[in-house]
Amino acid sequence: MASGWLRKTRFPCAVQGVQYEAGPWLIEQVFIFEAEQLVEKLNQRGVKIGIATSIPKSYWEAAEIYPRQNVNILPLSDEARRMIALFANDDRT
Repeated sequence: MASGWLRKTRFPCAVQGVQYEAGPWLIEQVFIFEAEQLVEKLNQRGVKIGIATSIPKSYWEAAEIYPRQNVNILPLSDEARRMIALFANDDRT
């Protein structure tokens, strides 16, 4: 069974004395993982699974489905790609 996560890398945060400006939601990349395989690989490496588990860069690259389709768990149609692109940073479109 495939599992996907929405990973938002920059977001507003309420920290006392610090103000962040909220910006638009942007989608630059989309990833999908086979959850059981990912957990098995992490366990084999001795990685503790939890809230802030670090995923190696090579795993992210292998799981990318947008803009590059590096895995065929969930092939994206041209229409799906166009819809995701609507959320891209204006500098990249």
